[in-house]
Amino acid sequence: YLDAVAGRDPIELSSKAPKRLKKLLDGCSAKELEWRPAAGKWSIKEVLAHLADGEVMIASRLRLVAAMDRPTIVGYDQDAFVARLGTEQRTAEECLDEFRALRAINVALLSRLPKEAFARLGLHSERGEESLGHMVFLYAGQWLDRKLGSEPLFLYVGVFTGAAAAFYSMYRKLMADQRRE
Repeated sequence: YLDAVAGRDPIELSSKAPKRLKKLLDGCSAKELEWRPAAGKWSIKEVLAHLADGEVMIASRLRLVAAMDRPTIVGYDQDAFVARLGTEQRTAEECLDEFRALRAINVALLSRLPKEAFARLGLHSERGEESLGHMVFLYAGQWLDRKLGSEPLFLYVGVFTGAAAAFYSMYRKLMADQRRE
């Protein structure tokens, strides 16, 4: 995973995603953005709505784990969000604007958190225990998979990298605490 992002920070990678999406979509018509490649598959507009809705969920999860002790992180049905939250009433541009604004808020939070916060743990209702650092790598890995069409390769690499980073952070904290004693 680290090779795939050329040594860049996953927070930095996340901050650039909205601008890259905007560049990719410039020049597309509303008809092109609403076209579905097959029955049951999302249009580009629906993918953008999902990204905006996902940022809302990520925002909540990041804050819960950063601020609370072992909070429960609830899973959600992404298809129900796209189907029932008024996506058909939004334009693709509105969805992208929402995603851009929400991503900026999440990146600002991650940028101001102390390094120790990334070792904090939450309990995901479907995946089990996850650290904040793990979540950041997981979400960056999911983004890369979608961009490169490599699902679930970078998702898994992100999971393992995030787990290793969280373990290393906890190890360093324990060693520092032992030296103080």
